[in-house]
Amino acid sequence: MIRECLDGTLNDSYNLSKLHPELCEKPFIKTTFLKRIPDTEQVQRLCDAAGIENIFSGSLLNKRLITGSWLHENLDEFIQGVCKSPIVAFDYETTDKTKVQSFREASGNKNFVDVLSQELTGMSLCFGRNLEHIIYIPIDHKDSDNASLEDIKRILESAMEHCQLVAHNAFFEGFVTKKQLGLSLKGVHDTRILQRYVDENSEAGLKFMSSHYLDYKQTTYEEVVGDKDGMASLTADEAFEYGADDAMVTAHLYVLMRLLAKLDGQWDFVTKYAV
Repeated sequence: MIRECLDGTLNDSYNLSKLHPELCEKPFIKTTFLKRIPDTEQVQRLCDAAGIENIFSGSLLNKRLITGSWLHENLDEFIQGVCKSPIVAFDYETTDKTKVQSFREASGNKNFVDVLSQELTGMSLCFGRNLEHIIYIPIDHKDSDNASLEDIKRILESAMEHCQLVAHNAFFEGFVTKKQLGLSLKGVHDTRILQRYVDENSEAGLKFMSSHYLDYKQTTYEEVVGDKDGMASLTADEAFEYGADDAMVTAHLYVLMRLLAKLDGQWDFVTKYAV
């Protein structure tokens, strides 16, 4: 029957559709590409169940909170380790200590973020051959051993020179970096912008993308800060898990977004015009 439809027919698609027209009325099913963040505990459970040594331990996630004094004493060695990674994702935690009420009123948005007034509170990094190193560095946390802005600047300068820096909503990180560190970021790849190329009709917020693409639910800012007065009112220990999460998620999203942009033939355009 199909052969009969095809023989001597220029409009093959039309003739095929007449076989089952009801199938042609179904809505378009969009393909969703997913990636998973490695589950360290699950890998260990599987190795234990199989009675084998966990040979993957050095390649799985290793979250670490480092102090300002440790960082300063080991800064050169730390930077060398970071710069061996082809990708370095970073994210800031900031605090608005000024709280200009007129800005908030003029915005008319209860979730308004006054970028001009943000002060660095902490920085997270995700790097390594398998994106296995997730680091949180306190900068202005309450009752904490905080790092200096100069040490943070040196890390970013070196990473920008030797690695591919990645951020989510790089405009924010770029502005805060310039204002707080006097450093102009260049060549940063932005997962928020990449989402616009991969799927312009979907949300581009980090929490949504984490859930949608990685099946990973992040803790919200409100859940962490609660009724306290911003990130700076938390200790480094209190902010650690939340603070480290964003860089980790951004790094894994970047790997997926980059692949999808390449498969769609958009990567060269993105790197030329959207960075």
